[in-house]
Amino acid sequence: TPVFKLVAKGAPWSFPELEGVVPNVEPYDLHPHVDARLEGPASRLVMTIAATSEAGNANGVLTGDFTEPGRRLEGALTLERFDIGRLYSDPDLKSVINGRARFDLALLRGDVPVAGAWRFEGPSVELKGYRATNVEAAGRIDRRLLTLTSGRANAYGGFATAAGTIRFANDAGRGFVADLRGRATNLNLRTLPVTIPVPKLASDIDATAYHLRYDDGGIDLEATLAASVIEGATYAAGTVGRFSSRGNVVRYGAEGRVANLDLLRYGRVLEVAWLIDPRLEGRLNGTFAIEGRGDAIETLALAARGTLTDSTIFGGELPSLDYDAAIVERRLTFSANGRFRGFDGAVIAGYPQYAGLLNGSINGRIEVADLAQDLSVNLANGGVSFDGLASLDASTVGGLRIDRATFDGALAGQAGRIRSFEIAGPDLSATATGAFDLSPEGQSNVTFEASSANLASIGELVSLPLTGAAAATGTLTGNGTELRAQGTLDGSGAGYGDYRALDLDATFTAVIPDLDYTRVTGSTVAKATMIEGLPIAITEADLTADYDGTGVTFKSTLSGNGRDLETGGRAILHPDHQEIHLSALAVMAGDQRWSLQRGDAAIHYGRGDLILKGVTLVSGASSVSVDGTLPLDTARAAGPLRVSVVNVDLAALETLLLTNYSLGGTLNADAIVTGTLADPFADGTLRVTNGSVRGYAFESLAGSVDYSKRALELDLRLQRNAAEFLTATGTVPLSALERRTDGEHVEAAEEIDLRIESSPMQLALVQAFTPYVTNVQGLADINVTVKGTIDDPHLVGSLGVKGGAFEVPELGTAYTGLDTQVVFADDRVNVQTFSLTDGNGERMRIGGSLSVHEGQLGAFQLVIESQNFEVIDNRLGDVQITSLLAVEGTLAAPKLVGNIELEAARVEVDRVFDLLGGNVYALSPQGELPPAGTTTLTRVDEALEQSAQA
Repeated sequence: TPVFKLVAKGAPWSFPELEGVVPNVEPYDLHPHVDARLEGPASRLVMTIAATSEAGNANGVLTGDFTEPGRRLEGALTLERFDIGRLYSDPDLKSVINGRARFDLALLRGDVPVAGAWRFEGPSVELKGYRATNVEAAGRIDRRLLTLTSGRANAYGGFATAAGTIRFANDAGRGFVADLRGRATNLNLRTLPVTIPVPKLASDIDATAYHLRYDDGGIDLEATLAASVIEGATYAAGTVGRFSSRGNVVRYGAEGRVANLDLLRYGRVLEVAWLIDPRLEGRLNGTFAIEGRGDAIETLALAARGTLTDSTIFGGELPSLDYDAAIVERRLTFSANGRFRGFDGAVIAGYPQYAGLLNGSINGRIEVADLAQDLSVNLANGGVSFDGLASLDASTVGGLRIDRATFDGALAGQAGRIRSFEIAGPDLSATATGAFDLSPEGQSNVTFEASSANLASIGELVSLPLTGAAAATGTLTGNGTELRAQGTLDGSGAGYGDYRALDLDATFTAVIPDLDYTRVTGSTVAKATMIEGLPIAITEADLTADYDGTGVTFKSTLSGNGRDLETGGRAILHPDHQEIHLSALAVMAGDQRWSLQRGDAAIHYGRGDLILKGVTLVSGASSVSVDGTLPLDTARAAGPLRVSVVNVDLAALETLLLTNYSLGGTLNADAIVTGTLADPFADGTLRVTNGSVRGYAFESLAGSVDYSKRALELDLRLQRNAAEFLTATGTVPLSALERRTDGEHVEAAEEIDLRIESSPMQLALVQAFTPYVTNVQGLADINVTVKGTIDDPHLVGSLGVKGGAFEVPELGTAYTGLDTQVVFADDRVNVQTFSLTDGNGERMRIGGSLSVHEGQLGAFQLVIESQNFEVIDNRLGDVQITSLLAVEGTLAAPKLVGNIELEAARVEVDRVFDLLGGNVYALSPQGELPPAGTTTLTRVDEALEQSAQA
């Protein structure tokens, strides 16, 4: 037996060429650099080897038996960057192995000529694209079949054990099979190589057991989990998951329990469009069982069922909900049975006006026809259906409180059946039943009733300023070709904005062709009483209106305070403007009637203009007409708008105006309005001839009244007769007539500047301004200028009265001898002389001064002297005053010096209270009464004495 003793160094060697020297190396196409020592016979050849080749580095001691028939090789090698694929010329087995391998192998003939036991320990191994560290493995190899009896390694953020078999591919590159079982901890799916077709989810998975099979057809994986976390969701111990990629189709399944599952997070990571909806953010807890295939909505098939507990989604809570869902060919079928609470209607519907809290339960099935489409598209195409029972309790929607609501029925596309619908709350109650089908050939018959005790809450929901209460009943019939709604409405205090009716009764009909609500037609007959908000008081109104899609033909009658207003015509609605054509317009009161001169008056509103044509009201020989154009914007001027008043009898007009000034005379006036509606300019003239007010007669009132820049320019002359006149000339800004806060600054241009002058004229003019005095006589001489504002008026000038006399019917007194001279100096009034004589010839004299500012009396200094002067002499009593009194100071700190005496005075207190609207008897607890024997005169005397002592 030959004994070898060989030391060999050199590079490169060729294994195929060394077959004659080193047995069984011909199949390995390597060209190593070798440093080797061989000693011993062929039956026990000891080889110390250090080799570097295309397959990596190998160092170690091997012992071989190269004699037939039991050829063997055993020993240990330290491997660096060792590539099994290069060793066997198989690219599919490409590897990078670092570690120490021990083996005891039989050397065979043919394909992969080795079989035996092996063990490996190393810091890193990469095989077929998979990487592991801290690898420990042991097993057997039989040509291409590797049996792993035990193995452990760290990989992809975790730790795993493995046992099983691996069959390597044949020379044709096919037949690779891995069948492994084991356990794993801290596995992160996001770090797995792209060759493993699993979702890249951030995870910390602990599997108490797994089974992996990997071959040319794909991967099968099943695992039983300990508590694990995937994308923030915790899966309980015992959860089982399955995954397969066979046939180029991803299949998966799982059952178990999960906590804190956020669908939105999964949707974003998996890039599933229908799951990327912010409203899906929440936390789902409960049991589940799921089976599915496909990873895109086009190929997805999914079935899931389970129970959710204490979960949140869409901003609401699901205390307990059983569910069963399926997705097949993009169609979702979802069945649910459970309770919900705290859902926001604004979040679900996507409209802020439906904000509120929804609480209730559901037991039904929802179907969505195409998950590839947006939900709004499915709704529009009839791709969403529901069949079941839904109920609400203690909920709110858009401020509307709902005590309870139920819907039992089926909805599918344009058709459905309302088995029952009911809603009840403090502000709204409604019921409905019936079937509807809005397809062109369908038929509908739905009846409904609704009532609201507080329309304001309904108005908030639909963004309309509604008030009051109302009840409605009606039916919905027809189909998609012609849908018809008709019914009745009964309102109590119902209103819209500033308008309100004490009672409203109406019938209505609406027809919608082809479900096109822009082409709706309809009619209504309404009757209302006690309408508020209009410029005139209306006690009763009747309206008949018909809408044909382009305009409204109407007829109405309004009545109130003895007046009636009748209108008729047609309102035409254009995209850019509106027209009202009046065929009838009449105003009536008593035997007075004003009506349209012709039945073709027109009002155009829009295109930036207000246009009136042929708007002329006539009554006998009298007429009022408005004709022309006025722009609605401020960007341009047009016009003019002409207003004409011809031969209007003021006495007859007073009946229509419901005034009681005993007007008389004939009014003629003209005005031309230019500018815009926001900033108009008006030039007007007026003339009243043979006029009278409360018995005060005058020949004429004539002049001009102009308007511009929110101010009136007046130039008027009242001519009582040939000798007596009064003029008013100047400016009255409208802002000067507005109430202001205390101390608010007023610009000079905003103050009144009006000069009033008169010739000596009959004092009877006073009767035109107040009904409380009659039979006024005497002469007045007026020369004043009015300045300031309505809150702080100032007079400059003088007022003189001579030989004045008048009666006060309410007091039953008459006075003569009124002589006074008053001088106005800005905010001070000087009463130079004032004397008045009663019916008994007794006189009162007053003199002094006082100041007035912002409508408040300031400092004053007056002397009042009278002797048995009659103040009251009628059914209210009989009071005469004797006084010699000096009054000075202010209202807050007055000083009185003198005497006031009342002798045999009588006041009918009950009648005074009746006149003032009060009650002589106390209706609530009163303060302490004065001591017995104290009278009003006693208390006045005491006050005067205290004042005198001061």
